[in-house]
Amino acid sequence: MYSKSKNIFFITLVSILSSLIVVMIAYLFVRNIVIGTAKKNVLMISKEIRLIRDNRIDPRILNKIPVSLFWLKGGTSRVLHDALDIAEQLDLSRVKNNEFMQVDSEMIFTSIVETPEGKLIIAQPGEKIAIILQKTSQAFFLVWVVSTGIMLIFVFIYYRRTTGSFRELIEKAEEISRKLEGYLPAEGLDRDTARFISALNKMIERLRANLEEEKRFASYAAHELKTPLANIIGYTNMLLRWGLQNEEVARKSLITISKTAEKLNSLVTKLLMLSSSGTDDKLEKIDLCDLISSIIEECRDIYPSRNIRIDCEEKSVMRLPKEPLEAVFKIFLDNAVKHSPPNVDITVIVKKDRLGVSNPGPKIVEEYKQKIFEPFFRLNFESEGHGLGLTIAKNIALKYSWQLEVESEEGVNIFWLIFR
Repeated sequence: MYSKSKNIFFITLVSILSSLIVVMIAYLFVRNIVIGTAKKNVLMISKEIRLIRDNRIDPRILNKIPVSLFWLKGGTSRVLHDALDIAEQLDLSRVKNNEFMQVDSEMIFTSIVETPEGKLIIAQPGEKIAIILQKTSQAFFLVWVVSTGIMLIFVFIYYRRTTGSFRELIEKAEEISRKLEGYLPAEGLDRDTARFISALNKMIERLRANLEEEKRFASYAAHELKTPLANIIGYTNMLLRWGLQNEEVARKSLITISKTAEKLNSLVTKLLMLSSSGTDDKLEKIDLCDLISSIIEECRDIYPSRNIRIDCEEKSVMRLPKEPLEAVFKIFLDNAVKHSPPNVDITVIVKKDRLGVSNPGPKIVEEYKQKIFEPFFRLNFESEGHGLGLTIAKNIALKYSWQLEVESEEGVNIFWLIFR
């Protein structure tokens, strides 16, 4: 808003100065035309003087011309003709070429014609010429004042309209910040401001969607946390009532509390991973086949009943952050184990620019291919887990500009991690 006001002030100032310059140029142009007419009289008179000097015309012709003529040579002056009766009042030493002079109460216009014999000073009435120039200057000044006034009125109206629009925008923005409803109005604004408001409205829409997502996420998280906490509280109360007298009840309660605490710890760990926004992991030169092979060997004890094999279709060596890559792969592997029949093979596929985990399982319909990456979404609510693994994988992929894709057909699902 400040920048826009400054631009309006600058443009207005430049416009006023430009119009003033144009008016001054126009006035000088008219002045030159008027004075040019007086100069023509001077040329005509000087020509007649030469003809009189050559005895080619009668000197009495000068009586018909209302001018005063003076001859100046070597510091001495001579009056040739004084129709204006100014010889005694006029100081010839102060006379300049093409200038107005005030002699007593009369305005005269003086001109000097240089000749080999000396200077011919011609004084002619300048009252009318001065009046014409004065009225012309007044007219041009009035035009400039009126045009400047009209310009300032338009600028004022535009400025009031702009500031009024911004006041409305500020009030609407404050209302949106309080109620989190509605959008900023873009009607009646100039094109650039309307585009800016449109971009702000899109940002508001995204923020609102994010807030709704956070509310939904918080609700799901609270629900997921409530169940294990309720179990822990229930079994703790059971211990306090009967566990100390009954060893079997105490043992079962403690085992349940321990398992529930482990699940709760796993859930909290996943929630912390979702809230993490750092991308400071060091890039390393990684051979994907070697890294994935080593991770599979580590996981054989975790999934002893599963045969996990690796298919390196292409050699792939890339600079990647190791820990986030391992986290995504382990999520894919855990997801494949949970959502495939027991005792079936799981295949890891390595290509030049991607990594995939394939497992047998029911086909994932198209509408669920994106939903499975949403927090707490589960296709099978009877399976273990909280529905956060693929969400964490998606967040990690977004942070490093990776891409996740799902290929699914009847009997086989492949989750791809694509490196850009």
